[in-house]
Amino acid sequence: MRVDEGLEASDRAIEIGERTGARALSASATLLRGVLLKLKGRLGESRDLLTRAYATADEDNDTLVAYYTVTNIADWTEGYVAGSGHLYRRELEKARFAARARSAPASCRTSAAPSAAVAASTRRRPSVRRQMASSAA
Repeated sequence: MRVDEGLEASDRAIEIGERTGARALSASATLLRGVLLKLKGRLGESRDLLTRAYATADEDNDTLVAYYTVTNIADWTEGYVAGSGHLYRRELEKARFAARARSAPASCRTSAAPSAAVAASTRRRPSVRRQMASSAA
């Protein structure tokens, strides 16, 4: 994966979105940049961008960006364990997500509690917990 090139491209896309008022572009690019920063281990910066992307997506009722930012905050950056699990639960309870889930093929639906999946994933990533603790300090 070419993370540095992705960071440059996402930065340009954010700038274009902000300059032209294309909020969906800006939110998507901010989400992408947050994920790429996470891959580089820059978890504090990543979380800030993911939080910003979520705020925009939530205001604009953008189901996909909202969902992917929340899952990144709550799962990949260990935010669920660090107290952000409420974002994950809140997003799953929103009408926009319920409507999207009903239209998904049955094979894509799950009745498993999100916290169980998150808990399982956090057990596999002790290095991420250490990084989160050090970036929060």
